[in-house]
Amino acid sequence: MLVFVPIWIVLLGFLLPRLPSSPMLREAFWAVKVNDTKLYDIVFVGDSRIYRGVDTKFLSQMNMSAFNFGFSSASPDSLLITHALKKLNPKGLKIIVIGVSANSFMTSSINNTHFKSVQAWSNKDKWIKTNIYPKLNFFDHHALSDIYKFYKGEAYYENYDLMTGYAASDRYPFDSSSALSPYKQQFENESYSYSAETAFKSKVLQLKSLGYEPILVRMPCAQSMINLEDSATNNSVKKLLTSISNQGVLVMPTFNSSDFLSYDGSHLSSQSARHFTELFMQYLKDSTSILDERNK
Repeated sequence: MLVFVPIWIVLLGFLLPRLPSSPMLREAFWAVKVNDTKLYDIVFVGDSRIYRGVDTKFLSQMNMSAFNFGFSSASPDSLLITHALKKLNPKGLKIIVIGVSANSFMTSSINNTHFKSVQAWSNKDKWIKTNIYPKLNFFDHHALSDIYKFYKGEAYYENYDLMTGYAASDRYPFDSSSALSPYKQQFENESYSYSAETAFKSKVLQLKSLGYEPILVRMPCAQSMINLEDSATNNSVKKLLTSISNQGVLVMPTFNSSDFLSYDGSHLSSQSARHFTELFMQYLKDSTSILDERNK
């Protein structure tokens, strides 16, 4: 009977619904992200709105190499930015695109817990997750809740691109208000760190003085989310971006929320992530003369 066990496992794998998100590929995704040693023209850095919202593979259409160095609940502090800079080709464009949101400077984010936890994995664990997990994700475990949601038509799809650092995400059914309640609770229980914001501004200006080209962006999301963030933080993000733009740093213009689809109010659907990436590429083309002028 033991001879037939592997056969039964394979058959069971075919009968079970395919998981919309692979836990093993998710682990591999983070391991590859911190282990990647390639150098790029452009690196995107920020929180989940960045790594779920910028499909960096499309930058190759402009003959540019790009990598998405976003992490969950990340704050663009000196530590995260320093690691992002290591991925920039010193002979390339040296563009670092930094996602900024109200959440970037909330007390629960400024510790960069997720980024530090991935960094803390042992070299052995990182190697296994990088090299073995992608080959074994067929054996991802199924919970009864996964099967139940599948037959109800509910799913949270995540497609992890290990090569680019981007995670295409979609949730069905879409609900552009589902993230509002937890964010509202966060703003009620935590405070916005103006000291972290000041340190960030100084870091960005330092990057510029060192020959890098920082570009700041407030990622598009539901208008109701933007209103909540601005109301809870006294328009701090708007003021920050205006102030830093006045000091010569490139800041992408404000987006029309109605042009994008957010499946939870905070993160872009995979289709809208592609749309944003295309807008960024156009912005980069339009800014080429500015970049050339600064590099003279």
